[in-house]
Amino acid sequence: MPKPPQRHAGICAAAIIALAVLFAVPAAHAGPVKLGGQLQSRLYLQPATDDPDTDDDESQDDPTRSFQLRRVRADFYYKAKRVRFKLKLAMEKLAPRLMDAYIRYKIRRGLRLYVGQMKRRVNYDYIISSSAQRLHERSLPGNEIDSSRDIGARLRARFWDKRIEAEFALLNGNGARTLGNDNGNFRVEGRVDAHVGHRVDAEITRIPRRFGAMFGAGASRARRNDKVKSDTGELLSESKTETIWSAHLVVQGWRNELRFEHTRRAAEPIDARTDPTTSLPEDLFRERDGTFIQWAWLLPWPGDVEWSARYGVYRPFGRASDRVTNATVGFKWLLQDELVQAGIYGWRNVLRRAPGTPLTTYGLVTQLQFKL
Repeated sequence: MPKPPQRHAGICAAAIIALAVLFAVPAAHAGPVKLGGQLQSRLYLQPATDDPDTDDDESQDDPTRSFQLRRVRADFYYKAKRVRFKLKLAMEKLAPRLMDAYIRYKIRRGLRLYVGQMKRRVNYDYIISSSAQRLHERSLPGNEIDSSRDIGARLRARFWDKRIEAEFALLNGNGARTLGNDNGNFRVEGRVDAHVGHRVDAEITRIPRRFGAMFGAGASRARRNDKVKSDTGELLSESKTETIWSAHLVVQGWRNELRFEHTRRAAEPIDARTDPTTSLPEDLFRERDGTFIQWAWLLPWPGDVEWSARYGVYRPFGRASDRVTNATVGFKWLLQDELVQAGIYGWRNVLRRAPGTPLTTYGLVTQLQFKL
């Protein structure tokens, strides 16, 4: 039986304290310990916009103005000769939340085994840390399609002087902080990346001068049991297969970076294949997908200023004709060897519905980020 949500904070806190005591004492004698952290604060402005498909005039509502403590993260690393341990904690509403907790074991040169709770590795936009993003948020596909962590094991292999990288993972399929797997439905996923020229690193913020390119793809497949509501409000269990695949291209050089990515997620209810009365025909195969292109340019004057722009199209679950287009532009200063970043970003979203009138929303974000 799953534990109540209010007990998660206490469980996470107890686990963190126990692990800290377990590793901190021998670390003083056996190997180096590293601490890291991240803090993002932002001022968010969004004017009220009238939805033409409703009878109310939402443009008369008060605009959204808020100061947000967007992310507070703390990292703990312990590294021995062949083993590395990572613990990542997030603070949300003054309660701790466990993000990463895994052990990496070096089997041999170029071959690593990861066991524990970690990021899924299908969507490249989600793999990039929030502290290394060019803009204030990930793309819509990166946030909506594959933004999750899971518990399991992952094997990573690198060949030909790290020019080829392949990963394979077997995961619980129930998300982060969920130890049980009552239905035994595991998630299988993998990815392959190839590098040309200078090796592209997702965790390096500064755009290099040297030329480098990376292209690759990832895929994931799982059978899931989700809770859905019927027309009468009854909570039912829906069994479905879920397939996700993503392809990306990154080109860097001369202080410029161009990135393209397409991601698709499809879900097919299994019950509907054997009993057509359980779902409507248009629900037999539901999917969402998104594509974006992003450009960034690092100027050495005044200071280190990075200009970025992104345009993307995203189709959520729902009517096949619905589309969300997003355009985001902005710039940020890289200060104190990139430990401090200050940026200003503007965004515009257009929801296109058929039938219906497009709904346009836009906003402005100023963000200050500190890294340790």
